[in-house]
Amino acid sequence: MNQGIHTVDLLLWFLGAPKRVSATAGLVAHDGIEVEDIAAGWIEFANGCRATLASSTACWSGTGFPAEIRIHGTTGAAVLRDDKLTAFEFEKPLPSDAAVIAPATEGGGAGANDPKAIGHAWHRANLEEAIAAIRAGKQPAVNGAEGRKAVELILALYQSAQAGGTPVELPMAKDPSLKKLGVKKA
Repeated sequence: MNQGIHTVDLLLWFLGAPKRVSATAGLVAHDGIEVEDIAAGWIEFANGCRATLASSTACWSGTGFPAEIRIHGTTGAAVLRDDKLTAFEFEKPLPSDAAVIAPATEGGGAGANDPKAIGHAWHRANLEEAIAAIRAGKQPAVNGAEGRKAVELILALYQSAQAGGTPVELPMAKDPSLKKLGVKKA
């Protein structure tokens, strides 16, 4: 929930409403903590896409590995590492495709190896945007209903893991407005 929620949020933004999940989780490497340190899941989306999810604080790295989303289709692929698009390949490339690739950067992932190394710039920008929206009497770019989607997906993954990997259906796919979850559409 803590380490992977922003990546899950991006995955939902890219792929849409999840339909069904299956997961496993456990505490394998840390003593004296009350949470899992490894989780893996499978997600089926309402639009037919499938995704695998792996998150862990039990994997050693000297520098920390970045959070990564890989999207592969029948005619193209893209890879996002932390906040950098590092691969953008298509069967029929366009001359403009190369311009969207971010240059590779050295260093660890956004706090992957050292939680104290997590920067605050992204959170600050989100907070500033929300404050500006409130002052202007407008909806922020990302409201509570949007934020809740990632939490609901993670809770469904937890539910599946606690039930030994039994698939869990998500109401989001049946009702994208989240009305069944008690959230009004913005």
